[in-house]
Amino acid sequence: FSYYGKLYISENAILDIIIYILKDFKEVVKLGKSQINIKDDGILVNLNLILLYGENIQQVGLKIQKCLKKELEYITGINIILINIFVYDLKY
Repeated sequence: FSYYGKLYISENAILDIIIYILKDFKEVVKLGKSQINIKDDGILVNLNLILLYGENIQQVGLKIQKCLKKELEYITGINIILINIFVYDLKY
């Protein structure tokens, strides 16, 4: 909330932040087609990922969700409602 006016953050800006954060995860090989929806009460994120074979998918997914939620809320100041992660492929 600001007395100076409204601040808008585009879906592309959110996606750029996500890409930057995901660079820290060695388990993530590639970010596929993803969807960002900005609602009045927060942000919904759907990510399609390719992960390295041999990693625990559940643990990696949870780690990514927690990190993205924390960092996105800190950077944007907007509530993150949901982060869905779809692992659509594994690479050796």
